[in-house]
Parts: sequence; structure tokens; C-alpha cells
Amino acid sequence: MMTTFFIFLFVVFTTVNPLSSPCPITVLGGGNFALALSTVCAANGHPTTILVRDVRIAESINQHNIHPHYMSDLSLPESVVATIDPKTAFENPSYIIHAVPVQYSRGALEKVVQFMDPDTPILSASKGIETTSLGFMADILKEVRGSSGAWNAIVIIVIFSLTK
Repeated sequence: MMTTFFIFLFVVFTTVNPLSSPCPITVLGGGNFALALSTVCAANGHPTTILVRDVRIAESINQHNIHPHYMSDLSLPESVVATIDPKTAFENPSYIIHAVPVQYSRGALEKVVQFMDPDTPILSASKGIETTSLGFMADILKEVRGSSGAWNAIVIIVIFSLTK
């Protein structure tokens, strides 16, 4: 069985400068979307850090290049590293990819926002509407992060996968 990922970028506010290689990227989230995007970024030469919640998951990714629960048959590129420390994860990325389900995004962002540089663009892979506020992901990001900084560079990522 072969899975192919198609990634489409939709610019919400203005265009983002093209990535220069290597461009450090931090991925917030440890699920399927986060793993797929981390793999694509690393495979294209970008050092990629995944911020996860569980030290055992970080250790598995760092020692074996495998997430123990999601896509465990996928060997992650060696340039993908995982951490549970937000200070380390957000030390100096050129871009942050947000890949947390919308219903958990506000809480996840509130825990790490103080470690994010306000000028680092966030690319969101989260889909849907927050049920408590009826807000879209862009609304949640603005509310939690504030309206200064890189908001002119928000990009929404839509991923389609086909299994053959």
C-alpha cells in the first residue's frame, strides 16, 4: 500500500517569502498531520523539530525515527527531531507549522505562545471551527498570539492523501 500526500497552500492574508534551504521549521503537534508535514519538510532539506507532549514519543522519534502510535510504519527522516520543551522547539525557527486539532488548539497555543517569536510566521494545518467560539483557526491564532508580528504571513495548509 502506498500513500501519496498532496499539499496545497492557500495564502490567507499576503504571500509568504519562499523557503530558502535549509530553513529551520518547528511543527506543533505529534499526530498524523504533524508527522506528514515534518516528513515533507525534512525530505526537502529543512531541519525540522516536532513539539510533542509525551517524553516517550519524543524519545522514540529521536532514537528510532518512528512515532510509536501514529504512522508507525513510517520511518521519519533523521533530520526530524522531537522535543517536549517549548523553549527548545521555538528557539529559532523560520516558520512554525501548527498541526493540532482545532478543538485543542487554543489550549496548546496558550501553553507555548510565550516561547514563540511574534515575527515568526505560523502555517496552520488545522481544519475546522472551534465549537466553543465558532472561530476559525486564523481567529484562534490571532486571539492567542495577538495581532502584531507576522499576521500578514498566515498560510493555511490543506493536505489530501490518496492510498493506492
